[in-house]
Amino acid sequence: MFHRFILLMLPVSALLAGPESAMKLVFEDDFKGDKIDGEKWSYNSKVVSLGTSPDGTGKATVVNLNIVSRGKPTLWSGSGLGCKFRQPYGYYEARLRMVQTGGHGCGMGFSIGAPAGKRFPSLSTGFGSGGGDGVGLSFSETTEMGGRRYNPSPNPVDMKGGVAYKRFNTFGILFTDKVLSWYINGRQVFRSDRSKSGGVPGQNVSMSFNHSLPEGGVLKSFPDPTLGPEPFQIDWVKIYKQP
Repeated sequence: MFHRFILLMLPVSALLAGPESAMKLVFEDDFKGDKIDGEKWSYNSKVVSLGTSPDGTGKATVVNLNIVSRGKPTLWSGSGLGCKFRQPYGYYEARLRMVQTGGHGCGMGFSIGAPAGKRFPSLSTGFGSGGGDGVGLSFSETTEMGGRRYNPSPNPVDMKGGVAYKRFNTFGILFTDKVLSWYINGRQVFRSDRSKSGGVPGQNVSMSFNHSLPEGGVLKSFPDPTLGPEPFQIDWVKIYKQP
């Protein structure tokens, strides 16, 4: 139907090597310091904090993107972490633990804006979770035909049994001039061939992590209203450059 957007779906069970083995590491942060590096990240310290390590050592190596109270039992504010590093193409990877509680969303997002002085082409993509097993990917593009958003059906991401929130998983997206590919734990779960639609814009990729709420910040469906929902957690981030 959409001849400009060709999706080739690959089974999650097919074991494929991640693309980073043939690329150069150009950015890395494992958050092992006593604070988040402001030279690398933009964030609000009132809602984003360091937490304890997932390996049980007690080291402050995890970033918590929190949902915080706005003064009323059901009224909350979300949080975000934006990476200041930019490059046009490459492989972007992060080890994340999604949320269990529904009613709010979290994820890893990317955007590539249109060239200076132009309206298109541009695109955005990423992984997102609405709680529980609900992890999926999306893709939006703006061309001379207007804006379109795609959500693959059926969803190629299988994380049943609480895999997304019970432990950390590695999520990655490969940007090239002709292809977008999505990876989970080193396995390619989806691929978009952009060669027939002009390729992927050659602008710098903007990467961010967000823990968001429904419009208005009203949230009721979590276990303890006095504490709020659990945080969306980031263990480390790596960015690779094509050779």
